[in-house]
Amino acid sequence: MSNESNGMPYPNTISLEEGITITTNWRNYMNPNGENPDFIRAFFIPIKDIEYLYNLTKEYGGEGVRAYIGLEKENDPSTAKLAIVPTSGPEPGTDVLDDPNDDLESTIFDFTTPCPQACDFSSPLFGG
Repeated sequence: MSNESNGMPYPNTISLEEGITITTNWRNYMNPNGENPDFIRAFFIPIKDIEYLYNLTKEYGGEGVRAYIGLEKENDPSTAKLAIVPTSGPEPGTDVLDDPNDDLESTIFDFTTPCPQACDFSSPLFGG
């Protein structure tokens, strides 16, 4: 379990072994019979989008963001998406769903690319 006293160099990091365990658990849950190799395993998020969301969240006085899991097509887990919103106030905060400055139509972001479309196939977290 990740926490600030886990002996890792940064708070909330986990060991490679735990990373492999939790991603293996996900793969086994999503593909128990090994019949669907195209299920979503991860999401790629460009650093520029992380920086933008960080700055926007700080502007709202938030301490974090919230990521909601969704599907583009009902009942099709291969179309999974993350809807990411800044929060306001202290953690866990309140979702900021629209821009009080009216610069943005909404503050619900989808700048992720799912894997298998964007994967590191050599990663031990990707698995078999």
